[in-house]
Amino acid sequence: MRGNCKGDCKPLRESWDLSFMTTPAAASKLIDGVTCLYQAQISFTLTGIDHGVWTAYCAIDTYFESKGTYTVDGYRGWKGQCGFRADPIAADRLLTDNPIWPPREYFFKILEIRMEQVLKEWNWTVGSMEEEVKQYV
Repeated sequence: MRGNCKGDCKPLRESWDLSFMTTPAAASKLIDGVTCLYQAQISFTLTGIDHGVWTAYCAIDTYFESKGTYTVDGYRGWKGQCGFRADPIAADRLLTDNPIWPPREYFFKILEIRMEQVLKEWNWTVGSMEEEVKQYV
């Protein structure tokens, strides 16, 4: 667990040490030699007064991400193949040259993109755990 903590010195995020499931060969490939399952969160809010005036906010938990993965400076400097900037709320899957204007459509597209991201993480987690269990069975 990192040294960051709340005022009461409890960790900012829950984590579970899964090192007991990792074989010595697999542990040697890890950067820090530890396998953990971390709690994470994505929050998305879209607010406005009508279909023409609205704002979207997205807070992505990057507590356990690599440095620079989801930073404001990283998005400011990134441009797609056509020279257009990526929409950071859409995890680089939408470009600013073709925005989705109706707020409901935009909300559901972002929800779809972010849920796919969560599903991908869960599939990777379950797959990794299955591989480790298979080695013990």
